[in-house]
Amino acid sequence: MASRRKSLGWYLTSPQSDFRQAKCEASERFLGVSRRGKKILHSKAAPGIYTNLVGVGRGEKFTGRKPQGKPAITFYVKKKLPLSQLDRRLVLPRTIAGLPCDVIACGTIHCAAGPVLFNRLDPLIPGAQIQVAGGAPGTLGGFVRDRDGDVCLITNCHVLSPDLRLGVGEPVYQPSIAFRDYRQIATVKAIVPVSTSNKNRVDVALARLEDGIAYDPVIPGFLPFEGTGAPEFEDYDDGGWPEARVSKYGQATDLKQALLHSADADVPVDYDHRVAIFTGVYIALGASFAAKGDSGSAVYNTGNRKVVGLLTGVSGIASVISPSSAIESSLPGLLWLTQPGLAPY
Repeated sequence: MASRRKSLGWYLTSPQSDFRQAKCEASERFLGVSRRGKKILHSKAAPGIYTNLVGVGRGEKFTGRKPQGKPAITFYVKKKLPLSQLDRRLVLPRTIAGLPCDVIACGTIHCAAGPVLFNRLDPLIPGAQIQVAGGAPGTLGGFVRDRDGDVCLITNCHVLSPDLRLGVGEPVYQPSIAFRDYRQIATVKAIVPVSTSNKNRVDVALARLEDGIAYDPVIPGFLPFEGTGAPEFEDYDDGGWPEARVSKYGQATDLKQALLHSADADVPVDYDHRVAIFTGVYIALGASFAAKGDSGSAVYNTGNRKVVGLLTGVSGIASVISPSSAIESSLPGLLWLTQPGLAPY
């Protein structure tokens, strides 16, 4: 009996895929991401390659901006140049461990917090603008009940902690402090620190809602989230390429959709001249999917509305997403809420 051909989604997500091992090899060589320890090593790549490299991941191969339905080790770069203009030492490999490579230009990836004014909301909803003193405004991703039973908002670490590690006990405001009608809505409760010397899996933090704050997990005009899950790659019977479509609602760009290109990427993210490397994150491609101010937005499968992660960084066309599975490993016991309520209940 002939074995069933493996889907594109399997090659892009399975730990058993040869592309997983090849991606790790490329990431260690070009980004200094160790396959064994937590420490970030010195890159073995030529300086001209390293300064232009944005990330390495397993993604679908593109030719002439068209998806080919085939997996590849993808190098995400700030700028793509013709081979004729490159020194031989600066040419990225065509294959890694015998597997095909691809190069996609997407610009520099920055954290996605930024100053976009928004209205005071009552009740609070996903997509609301939030801010702590000394930080840039970001987006409220959703509402969860933590393992202590507290109702919390969930967003990025860099939204609630300007120094990426401290801030528990600090007040959280909505909308931004620049807006005259801002009010305290929550208090920072839990921060997963972001390291600039070790590997990171997530950019996430929680803030406990203040008593009497009304919240509604359903964005007006939309259906509620259906818990969390992995990216959903669809195989089409009509010959179309398998793909995963994701959506997000952020305070800067509202509702947008994008193509989830990689479900396993290693990416440096710029936090105001401090660079942190994330491993095993997702990359979505879409020129208008996200912008500064959307940090912390919940990103979900467009089809089944399961939250796949939190928007963490953006560039011209690429968005970095911290996976829900890694978030739940870092903050065990989270339950995403689907019904409106009044804190603390």
